[in-house]
Amino acid sequence: MRQLDAIEGADDRLVGDAVLAESAFAKVSGSLVCDAAGLVVGQKVKITNAARSLADFLLIQSIDMKIAGAETAVYTIEFGDYNPDLIELLIAIEKESRNED
Repeated sequence: MRQLDAIEGADDRLVGDAVLAESAFAKVSGSLVCDAAGLVVGQKVKITNAARSLADFLLIQSIDMKIAGAETAVYTIEFGDYNPDLIELLIAIEKESRNED
């Protein structure tokens, strides 16, 4: 086996491991529109939606504000889950790949 083939194989394996790791953890995300001022990106808030069987604390990922009237602001909130286990797994995979070189 050529060394180039071994390097390409390791990269393919890392990509495959990352895809498997990502799909192993359910990812919840969505958006909502509200008039609640004071929310900040990075804040965890409880999101409840009976139609999606969702009742969990999720991370605010982005906030967009639009002025809807003289004194009214409307916020579009993007939210999702944060899984530190997945990040730690990806870091471990990357470190392992360096040890194989």
